[in-house]
Amino acid sequence: MTWDVPDQTILIDGDLAVSWGLNLIRITLSSGERTETCSRGTRVFTRRAGVWRLTHQHLSHPHAQPR
Repeated sequence: MTWDVPDQTILIDGDLAVSWGLNLIRITLSSGERTETCSRGTRVFTRRAGVWRLTHQHLSHPHAQPR
């Protein structure tokens, strides 16, 4: 599995950071079958005692129309 966030944007102000971008996820199963999906992700981090921690994450997936 690979997870790539090209063109990720990160804003930091003091002990607060916000990151967003498109998540591109590629999976290769043991059978060799490959699949790819994307979602939009937003993450909020806070820094406490010098350590950044993820405090909130939101993912949204595109709505697929039935065929």
